Amino acid sequence: MIDCPARTPGRLPVDNDIFALHAITARTASSYTWLADYKQAETHARTALAIGESASPMDRSPKREAIAPIDLGITLAHLGSPDEAAAYGTEALSSARVADSVLSRAGEPDRALMTCFPQEAIAQSFHEQYQQIARRANEKHIRRPKI
Repeated sequence: MIDCPARTPGRLPVDNDIFALHAITARTASSYTWLADYKQAETHARTALAIGESASPMDRSPKREAIAPIDLGITLAHLGSPDEAAAYGTEALSSARVADSVLSRAGEPDRALMTCFPQEAIAQSFHEQYQQIARRANEKHIRRPKI
């Protein structure tokens, strides 16, 4: 007789349910952002942030977690909250993994802030921060040897 475990161990040491829920919610927030339905985008982006924060460290995706504050930053700029928009944009830029896709998306709250609040100090400050990070990333790409 073969002894079988009562439960098959998972292949991955992550909670796929929370990972999938975070991915779906974050993508929904991005979709509403692109559709300019900012109230729905705000709701889903805040939910995505809460899901990401509730996940255990092994179940987290730094790249995906950087996108939700970007969507929230864009949304809040369009809803008239430049301080909060800049704060979420800054959170995304200081994420553990500012990949190229995150950096290119971070240009969107920058554009929203500079379009909606061009004279506000907070918008200009975030713009300078974004430009510095973008320049550093560009320099890294230029210095990378081509294979």
